[in-house]
Amino acid sequence: MKKALIITSCTGDKKYDKKVDEKKVIYAGDIYFNEKKHGQDEKEAYLIEKHMQCKAYDMYVGPQYGPDSKGKLGPIKEAFELLKMNNIDNYDHYILSAGYGLIKSDKLIVPYDISFNYPSKEKDKLKDVRVQTEHKIDNYKKWGEFIKVRESLNDLIKNEDYYLIIFLLANRYTTVLDLNNTPLDLNEKQKVLYIDNKKNLKLNNSKNFKIIEPCKFDDGRYGKKGSTFNYKIRGYLFRDLVKSALKSKKDVFDYIYETDINSLIRNI
Repeated sequence: MKKALIITSCTGDKKYDKKVDEKKVIYAGDIYFNEKKHGQDEKEAYLIEKHMQCKAYDMYVGPQYGPDSKGKLGPIKEAFELLKMNNIDNYDHYILSAGYGLIKSDKLIVPYDISFNYPSKEKDKLKDVRVQTEHKIDNYKKWGEFIKVRESLNDLIKNEDYYLIIFLLANRYTTVLDLNNTPLDLNEKQKVLYIDNKKNLKLNNSKNFKIIEPCKFDDGRYGKKGSTFNYKIRGYLFRDLVKSALKSKKDVFDYIYETDINSLIRNI
């Protein structure tokens, strides 16, 4: 069965706050380093608070995901819930996590304190990877190399043979994946939908790519343009793409794959 691959980012806000019980909650960084050092048994031994363990899809509750304090879902989760409601399951959803790497959305995880935005305060050993804010781009790339996310992405694209790959990532995440320097190795039939600024992406064959730039939607429908404009709009564009695909009566991902970019944008 043909499948799409959808990659979204993690969020700083999580279902379980790491501050709830500092002594018992184990962070992803600890799990990662202990797994490398001691193996799987050591990793499992650290999963103490079972009630704080849940699927990655449920752990991330930032504005793009939700639910918020009133129970309202964010646009990315709205899109996935629309897919579920319409019994559409010909896709895999992966999340790019600062602590866990590139993980499937149904992977069980626990709260953690690692971010792509700043050095961890808890782990001195991380500081030699991301040391100074003025070198943040280089640090993003080094951190991506350290948790081997590009290798994971390359393996997914090659071994699973997804016909459509959708990126819903901020520019720092594309840096972590090294998409701004190293083109994706796609076969001639694979296509990519990339919702972000074109300048953040290194292309080797533009025919494989459909790019929707959030800056083109500064017309008030998604709010006023500002420092968080692109961050907020990415999820709304994906949600509305799903809605327009459902109206077309075609398979959602075939619609995105087959429809030219101008028509995709026009029908949002």
